[in-house]
Amino acid sequence: MKKRLSELLTFAVGDFYGEFHSRVFGALVENGRLPFRTLVAKSGLLPTQVRGALITLIQQSFVSFQTTDEGATNYDANWEKTYNFVIRSGKLLQLVKVRYGDAAGVVCEDLFEAGHARVGELIKERVSVKEKPASTKGGAVNGDGVNGVNGINGVHVNGVTEPEGHGPSPEQRRRALNKLVRAGLIVPLNERDMKSVEDLKRSAERNLIGTKYDHLPKTKKEKTNFALDTQQLLDGWRHESLRYFGDGEYSSIKRGNPFDEDSDDEYPAKRRKVHGRTNGVNAATGPHPETDLVVRLNFEKFDVLLRNQQLVKMAARYVGETTSKVYDALLRALETKTSRCYEPSLDHEAEDKEQPFVKTHDIVPYLDPNLDLNVGLYGEDVASEMNGHNDDDEEPVSRKRKQPSSDAQYKVEQHLRLLAYDPRQFVQSEGRDWRVPYRALTKRLLQSQIENHLTARYGTVAPRLIRVLFANGRLEDKNISKLALVPLKELREMLYVLQKAGFVESQEVPRDASRTVNRLVYLYFYDQIKARRVLLDDVYQAMARMLQRAETEKAKIQVVIDKSERTDVVGNEAKYLSKAEKVALERWNQTEEKLLRQVNRMDDLVAVVRDFYPMGPDDSNEELYG
Repeated sequence: MKKRLSELLTFAVGDFYGEFHSRVFGALVENGRLPFRTLVAKSGLLPTQVRGALITLIQQSFVSFQTTDEGATNYDANWEKTYNFVIRSGKLLQLVKVRYGDAAGVVCEDLFEAGHARVGELIKERVSVKEKPASTKGGAVNGDGVNGVNGINGVHVNGVTEPEGHGPSPEQRRRALNKLVRAGLIVPLNERDMKSVEDLKRSAERNLIGTKYDHLPKTKKEKTNFALDTQQLLDGWRHESLRYFGDGEYSSIKRGNPFDEDSDDEYPAKRRKVHGRTNGVNAATGPHPETDLVVRLNFEKFDVLLRNQQLVKMAARYVGETTSKVYDALLRALETKTSRCYEPSLDHEAEDKEQPFVKTHDIVPYLDPNLDLNVGLYGEDVASEMNGHNDDDEEPVSRKRKQPSSDAQYKVEQHLRLLAYDPRQFVQSEGRDWRVPYRALTKRLLQSQIENHLTARYGTVAPRLIRVLFANGRLEDKNISKLALVPLKELREMLYVLQKAGFVESQEVPRDASRTVNRLVYLYFYDQIKARRVLLDDVYQAMARMLQRAETEKAKIQVVIDKSERTDVVGNEAKYLSKAEKVALERWNQTEEKLLRQVNRMDDLVAVVRDFYPMGPDDSNEELYG
């Protein structure tokens, strides 16, 4: 997986910032942590060139550094933040613009371009840009308009930009910044954010040994307790940034109507006042962080928003469109209480039991006022929405319950009960309090994505075998054949294919001490962790090939693109471009958009497989196929 991921990120970094940055980043990815002199030798660049590249890469958090007590500085690539910037930035910008408005999108775009910035710089008025009808500029496939800030599923898919006028005013930027701070999407930058995960873990261990522990743990119990204390200390450091703007928790603050465009303040003052302030937010005008404060984007919170999108799609598939919109409102009401997708220090059951509750009346403000809550609850609406059709020959599904009143809360509760009664148990309730078992749902969503991939690649038999192994553990081929209802010959052929691909493992178990071949039993089993790694490896390779294909296609008409971007041609394409050149540009734009849409879809798969669920020991499978 590391090889394919490094190929993808090195290529993307090169398209963003050029060859020097790509070679420095590639040297760090291939060789791991390096001091400056070794990095110069591995990259094949001059020291001044390496320094210039490191400045940009560190600013963007693509590279972290650690200075030892002796004064030596080592550099290491941060693949996770690099991926979020160069691959996922366009999708996240589009999400912010839809959710919080264009001004918030501009603020996030500035942070994407700068990596981190002072608040005073973010609220300054800037010149906005508009899209030209020409193709991407320069030499980068995913740089200034294809796969970067204006990239995948972003604002501009393939266009160059030119000054148009003034963008959001400072007051609009300030209000947008307030919203993003409240949502947890922007947090202060501290020194620990510039370090790698390994360096932070070592710092936490040294801190514990100097304070709580007198010596390194030796026994198994001591090592377990030491690991838990280390993770708790890391979690405490992480929450320091969240506490800066006030209490730091994602507390339950009753919001105003999210669809009210005339509302400048998202939070009613009645629920905001705590000694004149709420979570560091001025009761009258919202938070005013210091203008010299340096802030960054919080990608853990963005993962929460992306996960909620996937859960809403899952609910729409199994329960219905209207009920899924109610579910979306529930998830949005819980977003202020959810800082990230999972807590590494908690196990499956403990984390789901500690999930916060939200009351029904707190969900209603997040609903679209134009949403008809009667759809999907009774009669033909239930039959047509839950079954996907409404057959006139069949009796419509009806509930043995009186028709609901016009009270929106009552109807919302009916939709939530549909979600709770579903076999997938989208929500859990205690009276009129509701919570979402994120860990269990994400696990189910993850396994569903793996099975969909196997179905598309190997047919319907492959996911059937995986489900049997996932539910029953290690089995002989004869037992698998009986449970999966697959002929033994066909089963063995498919098991060989899946084992060769890495989705199925086998284990030799001797019947006796002789260990002869004819006395061996071959047990097959499914390891979800390894299957995720194999799937990610394939997806990374496919994404890299897509971006490389886009660059190859662009190189074929680079002369036409350069001509279309000349200042005398821009706006006068009909006069200076021939018919063949216009057709070539249009064809290239369509090809580029198709390739990048595929990359966007594969990134959705990466988010589900890698970001929403811990890549650690799997939990019990009984809840899925028990």
